[in-house]
Amino acid sequence: PSDIFVHADRDQFFRAFANLFSNAIQAKARRFSIGAYLNDDGGLTITVTDDGVGIPEATQANLFRPFAGRARVGGTGLGLAIVREVFRGHGGSIEVKSTGPMGTSFEVVLPSSAVTSAPKLRASRRWGAWRAIDGAKSGNRAVERNRDR
Repeated sequence: PSDIFVHADRDQFFRAFANLFSNAIQAKARRFSIGAYLNDDGGLTITVTDDGVGIPEATQANLFRPFAGRARVGGTGLGLAIVREVFRGHGGSIEVKSTGPMGTSFEVVLPSSAVTSAPKLRASRRWGAWRAIDGAKSGNRAVERNRDR
């Protein structure tokens, strides 16, 4: 299908992705990317990748635990815990796929119940929709925000 919509709370998803990008900037990333593809079960996998310095090994085990996952001095350790709860609240999950001196890659998986290919859907004021579009060179689909209201 050419139009994929994710049923999600627009504000919560914005906060979650903004947090991931903010963390990338704090990790001295100069570039980050977001891609998406449909899973065989009809769910959606979203990848967020940056070219920052990576996540310290000592932090990785508790990365998504509140107050325990601080990667930098002065951090609260709440950012990624909140991100995880946003995706869990939508029936999904997030995990670190890779991290190291060349960057970090997160993978968000959303269930088929949160995804539809009905192109006639319109985002409401409270609930937003994300639409996957063709065009990424890697074979994944790029994701753009659907701003129809």
